Amino acid sequence: MKNMSKTFEFLAGALMVLGLSSCQEVYMEDDVKLKNNRQMKHLLLLLSLVLLPLCAIHAQGTGRKATDVVEVIYFHGKQRCPGCMAIEKFSRELVNTAFPKEQQAGRVRFRVVDINSKQGAVEARKYKVTWSSLFVTAWKNGKQTRKDLTRFGFQYARKDTPKFKQGLKQEIAKHLK
Repeated sequence: MKNMSKTFEFLAGALMVLGLSSCQEVYMEDDVKLKNNRQMKHLLLLLSLVLLPLCAIHAQGTGRKATDVVEVIYFHGKQRCPGCMAIEKFSRELVNTAFPKEQQAGRVRFRVVDINSKQGAVEARKYKVTWSSLFVTAWKNGKQTRKDLTRFGFQYARKDTPKFKQGLKQEIAKHLK
């Protein structure tokens, strides 16, 4: 969605520049070439006048920035205990059932990161993770906040699943306001 908006903005800007630059009077010997140049100029100006308002409408969307997102990230290693598997299962389940509209809109994401993979190891270093971990990371107005729910996850995911889901749900909802 964000890339599409950037594409619209680029196209509209390019068309506007082309349209304005073609506004200069071109002296040609052949009247047909002059007529074609004028037609092209009018077409470019018309397209830019249509695309610019569309870009503004598209950019407004819901009034939220595309960067405002809450991400639930579950990190794991090669060997996983029943507690690790419960944290992943119930975190995924909660995000999918409690926040389907937000997921569809790209405001909530759930990711699983294998810290043994090359890409996962890079991300694990950013979060200072060395074993199974659960984070809720929120980006709002360009600022990132992280909440480490690893201890909470191991304490409640298997033994008191409803409490685990409720706590995770509250943490996600807090960042969606």
